[in-house]
Amino acid sequence: MASLLVVAEGALTVTFPLVALVFTASANKRAQYDRVLKFVAESGTSPIADDRHTIGLVFEPIEKLTGDKVVVLSEEQIAALFRVLWYFERVNAMYRSLAPWLWPRVITRPQAIFPDSLGASLLTWFGYVRKYELKDIGGETVDVRGTDEGLMNLMKALAWLHWRRETSWWRRRRNLRAASVPGSSRPAEPGREAAGLNPASG
Repeated sequence: MASLLVVAEGALTVTFPLVALVFTASANKRAQYDRVLKFVAESGTSPIADDRHTIGLVFEPIEKLTGDKVVVLSEEQIAALFRVLWYFERVNAMYRSLAPWLWPRVITRPQAIFPDSLGASLLTWFGYVRKYELKDIGGETVDVRGTDEGLMNLMKALAWLHWRRETSWWRRRRNLRAASVPGSSRPAEPGREAAGLNPASG
């Protein structure tokens, strides 16, 4: 009887820390999701949404800029541009803070929410700041170098995540199965080429 009590006590001694560890890990993961979703929601609400709209009116539709690589921004538009770039800086800081310390190249599920949710905006803003020469009303260049670092890092994350998914075992198997069906085709997806980035070297 005494030996059974000793065994039970030992089992409880081991079980309680394990349960506490699992509970803590689950709570931390939930907190990460909440923080990420808060950042993502911020992109669609004021003031970031208003700033995105302000700059979007300058560039969109893109057809009106065909052949003209110089875009002139007013003082208000320049301020909106830098506020949005600062938003991407903060998102990038959060993204990097969620990286596992042991395998920093692994993209966790909370991290993946950023490129999955903001992918279209990242591609759009990458085009705004990298494909056009930005100038103020006085003709001076609007220099965004350094300020766009967060945007560029998130673009790399988007390209890397897409590449990892495209080269995963289950995706290759699915593509082979689809190719074996006559007349089947897989819809095109935006790849790292669209971003002008090579995730394998990033």
